[in-house]
Amino acid sequence: MSNKTRGILSFIMGIICSVGIQLSLVAVATEENSEIDFSNDLIVAVRTFYLSMRSSRLTLVLLAICLAVIIYQGSKILLEKWQCVVLMVFSAFFSFMQVIAISLKEDDSLEYVYGSGVNIIRSLFHGLCLAIVTYMVLKIVVVLIRRYCIQKALAPSKITWKNSLIMGGLFVIAWIPYYILFFPGTANVDTVVQLMQSFEIPSYINKITTIHPPETYYTNHHPFATTMLFELFFKLGLNVFGDINIGVAIYVFLHMLFLAAVFTVALQYLRHIGITKKRLLFIQLVIMFLPIFPMYAICMVKDTLFSAFLLLLMIMMYEIARTNGECFKKWWFDLFLALDCVLIMLTKNYGMYIIIIVAVVYAIVYRKYILQVLASFVPIILVYQFLWISVLLPLWNVAPVGKQEALSVPFQQTARYVSEYGEEVTEEEKEAINGVLPYDKLKKLYEPMLSDWVKEKFNQDATSEDMSRYFSAWWKMFLKHPDVYIESILNNTYEYWYIDKISDLEYYEFEPYLQKHDPDKQYEELYVTNNYNTGGERFAVYQLILMLEKTPVVNIFASLGLLPWLILFMIIFNIFQKRGKYILTYLVPVIIYAICMVSPDNGNSRYIMPVIFALPYLIALFFRPISDEEIQFNEQINSKTNDKN
Repeated sequence: MSNKTRGILSFIMGIICSVGIQLSLVAVATEENSEIDFSNDLIVAVRTFYLSMRSSRLTLVLLAICLAVIIYQGSKILLEKWQCVVLMVFSAFFSFMQVIAISLKEDDSLEYVYGSGVNIIRSLFHGLCLAIVTYMVLKIVVVLIRRYCIQKALAPSKITWKNSLIMGGLFVIAWIPYYILFFPGTANVDTVVQLMQSFEIPSYINKITTIHPPETYYTNHHPFATTMLFELFFKLGLNVFGDINIGVAIYVFLHMLFLAAVFTVALQYLRHIGITKKRLLFIQLVIMFLPIFPMYAICMVKDTLFSAFLLLLMIMMYEIARTNGECFKKWWFDLFLALDCVLIMLTKNYGMYIIIIVAVVYAIVYRKYILQVLASFVPIILVYQFLWISVLLPLWNVAPVGKQEALSVPFQQTARYVSEYGEEVTEEEKEAINGVLPYDKLKKLYEPMLSDWVKEKFNQDATSEDMSRYFSAWWKMFLKHPDVYIESILNNTYEYWYIDKISDLEYYEFEPYLQKHDPDKQYEELYVTNNYNTGGERFAVYQLILMLEKTPVVNIFASLGLLPWLILFMIIFNIFQKRGKYILTYLVPVIIYAICMVSPDNGNSRYIMPVIFALPYLIALFFRPISDEEIQFNEQINSKTNDKN
């Protein structure tokens, strides 16, 4: 194909794709916005498409030109056929999921995807145009990464205590202004509930466990180890300084030092394996000055501890791949790996499942070192489950996690079914549901993006027979309307993969949950409060972070819905580069997102915090050549690409 013909076709495709991408999927021709004959389907369809098109002429022209250039350049790039197929599938899947997310965002259903003939055509057109552009962009990105982003050579540097102290010190210095502005720190409801447990104040959390006050106030709903850690500083502030705020301030400052140390260790590892100084500096600056990182540093919440320990695990997983498992021969590596895994399990209840999956995968992949792998993982898993969970917590009268935490998905599906098809529920099914959930309240409790309100009403006294009857009814209802169950899952998870989701990634105050539930100010000495005079400045920081989510390039580190696609692309590119063994580095992020697919809260940034923590490092490792052979491999590919073009 001549360049002239390619240019003309690209310009035409640019116009078509600019219309398709900008097409609204939710505009509807109604009597309120037009005077037409609604009995004529063709007229309604044409009117609907007209209303779906954007009217910003300049924006559309500029977009069409940009897309034409992208399509022109992308069409010139010749990758291997199997790589093109993989990128096509990725692009189609990505676009399809974005279309679904738009419909769910607007209507809590897939109405705008297949609710009518017009909706089907419109969503297909939008998705197809988005897929074409995405495919072309990915081809260009693959070539750009190979040519300009992957390091041309490894540059290992010596690690010194001086460098480490300087790195860590710079992190803390950059975060201090946030510490002052948000003094004594920030926290979410979970932390305040943990505070209430420490001082025997009942909260909603005590109602969703099998043991209730006054028998016990402690629960493992929020990991008991973190409750004890927070309690230490709460009581330090009260008993030593006479002010709980000082205890929180001390914890937050030490927490800043801890995160600075973890980020420094990870940076020094990158230095050790040859990441260039410029790239190390870039990571340092991102973590110092991108507000989401200092905001996490001053936050008193269990998830930051969990995320830091997972970051260290991912770094060790990369080292295992880099050394082909040889590092398992070092006793200190195995010991540090085991210790880190223990801390992961103690700071998040589902941490054990992450460790089990990692252990199984590594036992299979690194069979050569099976004894070392088993020694690193199996004992700590057994001790955690059979000593910590089964013996020590009951001994200390800590209430276990309620069964409902593992049943968020089916409970939410039941609530949605009752809301949409309540008239079809039989008496037998109603009775079965009532044994587990309050049937008559489900329609009111149901919220498409949050299952907490439903699962918190779980009958803690439900027997195994009650559960069996419930799941029998659940299955019968599924067979009648499977689409309800599918929409329920999608509606409760789409913000984790919708790239236009704007998220409150941080907390901007120490949640006043206790103040709201203490009208008589009986527990006033336990109130943790931020400085009232800095409220305006704190709000300004909040707005700044929301602005960053709308800023190109920068929002890579702040877009909750973009992250899974970025991780998936990294995995695909590693396959392209024949780096199969390094794919396991992304196992933890994949598990995190899999857990999000069954989580109770749609788009909760806490749940993907480990991925945010690890992202700067994963990107640097992604651009690191695994050997001199890969450097030569890239040069050969780039040479062939230049010859073909």
